[in-house]
Amino acid sequence: MIVGIQGSRTYNDYASFIHGMAMPLRLMPITDKKLTVFSAGPKRINEMALEFLNVSDFKSRGISVKLIYMPESWFRNNFEKIEMFIYFCSKKETFSSLANFLDNKEIDVRAWRYDEIKDKNK
Repeated sequence: MIVGIQGSRTYNDYASFIHGMAMPLRLMPITDKKLTVFSAGPKRINEMALEFLNVSDFKSRGISVKLIYMPESWFRNNFEKIEMFIYFCSKKETFSSLANFLDNKEIDVRAWRYDEIKDKNK
């Protein structure tokens, strides 16, 4: 399965990210033994994706994984290669221009939103 990801600059909830990344795994055909994640960033999303792919036990399930960082332009020029695109953001934020573009190209675009918890002491 080939999955594209992107997040807003403020997205930083790793626990929520893990749940969002589980979605393509649940939808992945049992015969598919390869997961390729193309990330459009930003840096924090790239870091979370790398950590998720490194700590998850894909090898024991016979699944090979690969994370590739790509600019937005690559997604726009190669959208037909992507099976699913997940945009990570808070509930208040709207889709990025890339997520909107892919949605208009009839790619399976999902928004994974979380509630921001404000620190009462700040």
